[in-house]
Amino acid sequence: LLLERLALRRSDQEPRTLGMQPTTRYHGQIAAFLAEVRGRLAAGGQVLIAAASTGEMERLADLCREYEVPYKIGEIEQSATGARLAEEGLRFKSNAELAAHPRVHALLEEEVRRLTAHLAQYESIKRIAVLPEDFSFDNGSLTFTMKLKRRVVETQYRDVIEQLYSDVSEPRPVTRN
Repeated sequence: LLLERLALRRSDQEPRTLGMQPTTRYHGQIAAFLAEVRGRLAAGGQVLIAAASTGEMERLADLCREYEVPYKIGEIEQSATGARLAEEGLRFKSNAELAAHPRVHALLEEEVRRLTAHLAQYESIKRIAVLPEDFSFDNGSLTFTMKLKRRVVETQYRDVIEQLYSDVSEPRPVTRN
């Protein structure tokens, strides 16, 4: 297996080095994945698994418990948006406060425009909504297999969705009552 080195540096500490290797694709083969993790741990190695959201991390923890694989959950202290806002002197007590702040919306809209500049006008993202929490199994918006429960989300965030379309003359999506 090919290992690469990634140096992590903080101004107040000596640099750290992590050994890395390309990820293996398991495509839903959870037992095989966790067997490999268990084997690496038994061999004295350490395994770092990154998740895109808190909901995915919670599901991985559930699977580790189910397959009796020891684990420790760690979280990045804050998002890139949170870090940039902190640099600007803005601090938030909660995700709800962060999600409601106009500067957060401005930063995210700026990033969406930058990332979608190559798209045609009709393909581009017109509006965004920042939610105070991730979709997760615990809040009922995801299934055990991490699929979005569309009707639950439509019901839970009906007002947010309506607000996204409130100032346009384009056809609106049909919402179920």
